[in-house]
Amino acid sequence: SVLTVISQIGQLGPLLFLFGHWYSPRKVTFVRTSYIILLVGALSCFLLAFLWDQQMEINGRKYSIALYSLNFCLSLLDGTSTVVFLPFICENYIKEYIIPNYIGESLAAFVPGLLSLIQHFDPSSSSSSSPSTPFNQTNSTSSSAQTPSSEPLFSVTVFFILMSMLLIVSTLALYLLLNTSVGKREQQKAAPIKRNQMSFSKNMSSLKEETMICHQLDHNNMMDVV
Repeated sequence: SVLTVISQIGQLGPLLFLFGHWYSPRKVTFVRTSYIILLVGALSCFLLAFLWDQQMEINGRKYSIALYSLNFCLSLLDGTSTVVFLPFICENYIKEYIIPNYIGESLAAFVPGLLSLIQHFDPSSSSSSSPSTPFNQTNSTSSSAQTPSSEPLFSVTVFFILMSMLLIVSTLALYLLLNTSVGKREQQKAAPIKRNQMSFSKNMSSLKEETMICHQLDHNNMMDVV
């Protein structure tokens, strides 16, 4: 379907982010991209709550332009989050926070699924069925009765509003994680590790340069001997 194709195109998000981060690492940072993912996701869900069933007529045919566009935004953000959130944790916090990050990403799929189950939960379906009809009465009017379809417990609008609220709470959690004293203290724990990694990388780079210089000198000495 069209939504499936749009969702697959949205998976180009990680490539766009990696290109932007490589081209301008000071502007396209993990922190800024995390804020954009959460805020744009919350706005998209909020707009979907009111526009998901709106259609626009183009050349005599009706299309759900708002649904397609907002679904593309959510697919783009969902794919990009896979290459942003984990590096953000590794860059700013100690490794013990990697597991909570994975738990949070799992809940991001669990909560919408749980809301969908609650939305379509029908308590009447578990009630006892009507007495069985005798075999010789199969042509009676009781056999032609049909069970009416059950209505969802809450509408699609409520579902998307709940998802928008969830993303707003996630944005607030990210802000507190970066700006409160507790979050900054946890970032300071990772600072010595980052310094050691940077010094190790510099030492390795200098060692490679010295090795290359030694090889070049040996090569020049061999040429002089010849």
